[in-house]
Amino acid sequence: LSPGALVCDLGAGSGALGLRLSDSGLDVTAVDVDTTAMASDLRTVELDALDSALTDRFAGAFDAVCAVELAEHVSDPLALCRQAAALLAPTGLFVLSTPNVTHPYSRAKFAATGRFLLFDDEMYWTTGHRNPLPLWLLNQHLRAAGFDHIEHGYAGRFDFDGVRAIAGKAASVLQRRGRAELGTTENGPSLLVMSRLAIASPDSARGPV
Repeated sequence: LSPGALVCDLGAGSGALGLRLSDSGLDVTAVDVDTTAMASDLRTVELDALDSALTDRFAGAFDAVCAVELAEHVSDPLALCRQAAALLAPTGLFVLSTPNVTHPYSRAKFAATGRFLLFDDEMYWTTGHRNPLPLWLLNQHLRAAGFDHIEHGYAGRFDFDGVRAIAGKAASVLQRRGRAELGTTENGPSLLVMSRLAIASPDSARGPV
């Protein structure tokens, strides 16, 4: 993305990623259901990421949409992909991350307990982790929403700075500093996916937001 490109950060939280993108010259709109703790330097919109009011206001407005560690929380991950498609200008970029449920630790936990790492009864209520999304399923959601040119990689670490590392990788992708790294086969705890809105998407594939 070139300086001045319009970026929507869905589920922006404190606004840490938005600030990084803004500092690198991108024009960021940070969206969250609660913006009271958001960095004051950001343009904010207080709405749920799936709210139709968001597309009513910003349909086709953005060059890129980010959803970092959000898809596992929302009620409908396919609806999130369709929301991103509706917010993007033609051929716009969608960058998202979600816990990597095929990480070796997660595979071992599933084999032993039938539950993925970071997804269990307690996590459902304490962290809101409700939707484990393996890469194959995320790819199908993206294609159904009208995206193509899907790339994936991994990011993060199992320590206090892990989420910060994920945000840094997402920022580097949008700044064209991480293209080679995006395709890494290293099994990080977070799955990072970048896709581009197809030039022509069948209405039946896009569907309603």
